[in-house]
Amino acid sequence: MYKRTEKIFKKLKNYTPKRRAIALLITLFFVISVTAAVGVSMIQLRLNAQQVREGKCLIQSSMILDDLIKLLKTSPVLEKINNADDLRYFLENASLIPVALENLNVKLNIHSSMGRININTLASSKAFQEALSLYMLQYEIEDVDYFQDLLIDSMGGKQPHYRTDIFDNQPWLYKEKIVSMAHFEQIVDYYVITRHDTKIRKIAWDNLIRFSSPNDYNIDANYISSGLWQLLLPDLSEDIARDLSSWENLYKTEEDLGLSQEELEHLHRFQLSYYVPRLNVNVDVKRNDQNVHVAFEYDIKTKKVGSVDYGL
Repeated sequence: MYKRTEKIFKKLKNYTPKRRAIALLITLFFVISVTAAVGVSMIQLRLNAQQVREGKCLIQSSMILDDLIKLLKTSPVLEKINNADDLRYFLENASLIPVALENLNVKLNIHSSMGRININTLASSKAFQEALSLYMLQYEIEDVDYFQDLLIDSMGGKQPHYRTDIFDNQPWLYKEKIVSMAHFEQIVDYYVITRHDTKIRKIAWDNLIRFSSPNDYNIDANYISSGLWQLLLPDLSEDIARDLSSWENLYKTEEDLGLSQEELEHLHRFQLSYYVPRLNVNVDVKRNDQNVHVAFEYDIKTKKVGSVDYGL
């Protein structure tokens, strides 16, 4: 364990006191990951192989989630993140922490959760609806309006009438909001079945959208993907979109983006920010042919957890 920690330390640049604090957090993540892995192993010993295949790994996911949340809430390093520079440095040095323990592999991935647009704001945002329509037309999607209706039906709660028949054929689908990529993909699957249009699968949705409450419009400009830049600004070239998403610059105001006044005015239709300290934490545990996954959002400022996804 200590050799692995030393290797992580060596990857940190300029080992100043502030950087030592970051390194300490990485070490703590490493230790807690190993602890969680050992716990998973112990729980698996109590379950026979048939039980594991039947989905009992939810217990394991819950245990890992509890350990990580406790760590995040008590971390003095996260409390010292007060601006965009601090957040960028943390994410550069703690984005991926792999752990190997005998025949068990744990991978902890941390990144900003705010570089994507919240799909659950679609129903209330005309700007988002228009931008998404134009973006989908670039992929020659055959029935853009119908797909948006499917999405809006899936985030509006129980209604006397729906725009589509999705709940007639799939009444088990959750109606209050779209909660995960697995949920979103069920809606995509229904679109493909009803419209026989597979081109919609060519869109890299995981680089564009996230899943939060319908009133969460924030997007952090420092972590927007190139695809999302082109969704927000339809006339933006691929080269400029790649430059904007390259992490070569840290944006603190809209002037730092280097865009035209017309482009900036277009962006005003969306709620762009330049420092939103919210993390997306993904944990994958693999043992032979068994996999455990858990992901969640963590707000550094409020210490609140949201959008928990057990990958089920």
